[in-house]
Amino acid sequence: MGEIKRTYYSIREVSEMFSLPYGTLRFWEKEIKQLKPHTEHQTRFYSEKDLEVIRRIIYLRSQNVPVADISRRLTLDSKGVDTRRSAYELLQGIREELLQVYLDALREYMPVDERHFRERLRLFVLFRMLQVLGCYGYRGLWEG
Repeated sequence: MGEIKRTYYSIREVSEMFSLPYGTLRFWEKEIKQLKPHTEHQTRFYSEKDLEVIRRIIYLRSQNVPVADISRRLTLDSKGVDTRRSAYELLQGIREELLQVYLDALREYMPVDERHFRERLRLFVLFRMLQVLGCYGYRGLWEG
């Protein structure tokens, strides 16, 4: 006969399963609204859904996502929102808007070839990034 899958797990079982202290699980329950174990006679029981949420929390914590932001990320994930793509698109929009404001202000003082300006800006930003990373003259990249 096939193995019957359990429906609920105690806090002790979940703690052992993920090598987490009880206190961490209790803290997450308070801070992360998606983690709501079933309580019966003051005993917590975690469902398979709760275990998936815990796996996701552990992953997000390993990526240094603050606990305060995890609930929001889980909500976006459940809605099918790719948070990295959304953040990238938001930053691109802000970057474009700032660049347009800068170009408009610059045009008040001198004529500007926008295509040429954007290309030079891209190269300048790339060069500054290499400098910040310690790659002065690209030597740091190979010798560092």
